[in-house]
Amino acid sequence: MNVINLIKPEESTVSVKKVIFSDGEPHIWIEGLDHKEDVSVICRIANPDDLYVLMQVGNILNRHGLEWDLCIHYLMGARMDRVMSFQEAFSLEIVAQIINQLNAREVVIVEPHSNRALSLIKRSRPHYLSIIKEAEMAICYPDNGAAKRYGEQDWLYPHVIYCSKVRNPETGELGGFRIERTTDNSTTPLNSDYNGPILVTDDLCDRGGTFIGVWKLLKRSFPKATLCIQVTHMVNSAVIDNLAAHYDKVCFTDSYKDWEKERTLPANCTMIKIVS
Repeated sequence: MNVINLIKPEESTVSVKKVIFSDGEPHIWIEGLDHKEDVSVICRIANPDDLYVLMQVGNILNRHGLEWDLCIHYLMGARMDRVMSFQEAFSLEIVAQIINQLNAREVVIVEPHSNRALSLIKRSRPHYLSIIKEAEMAICYPDNGAAKRYGEQDWLYPHVIYCSKVRNPETGELGGFRIERTTDNSTTPLNSDYNGPILVTDDLCDRGGTFIGVWKLLKRSFPKATLCIQVTHMVNSAVIDNLAAHYDKVCFTDSYKDWEKERTLPANCTMIKIVS
């Protein structure tokens, strides 16, 4: 199997070289392809340059007549999975159209924001990560999207907390949070005396307003609980510190960026390495 790792080129089984032209254009060379073997391409699409590099790789592989599979650790545009307003572009549709033109045999998307990415990107399937679990840990979904994404794991937890939020579609500002309902899978009902861990989980953290709002809500409702959070795609360095100042434990992955190479993480933060 030929492996082309665009996140960690040094871990590729072939030679992957990248240069930046004077006008800022990235350019890729791939040498040493075994034409008797298929190809696995590993990437993150965190910005337009990443997408352009992937387009170049697809062009090379298709001209060589090779079958290839694609694994996307972070998908740019995934959160814009519908038309928000007449004045805005349908970003996910644009990215999906480009990926479809590359004609990969299979596309694996790590923690897609919604099923819309899977419906727009041909021959795609999701890869969901395991949620951290401690004994008697309650799980909290900050909104309906998270509940849909992870709901199949509800039975693993003694208590499940379903929250909702109100967001202004024009400004993106959050207007409030509330606990819609709780589900008990144990004989002991969840109440304000609960003193175990509660894990807030979701796929993406950018500005962090949702998770700070949910933290305040949980802190009022369960003042004795240990509040933890796990997100897959952490895209904002400043928010790491903000979450660490509120939550007892913070966990995220290197899907968007290897944060440990970028900065020193707070003591109560853990970065799970999923990029290989």
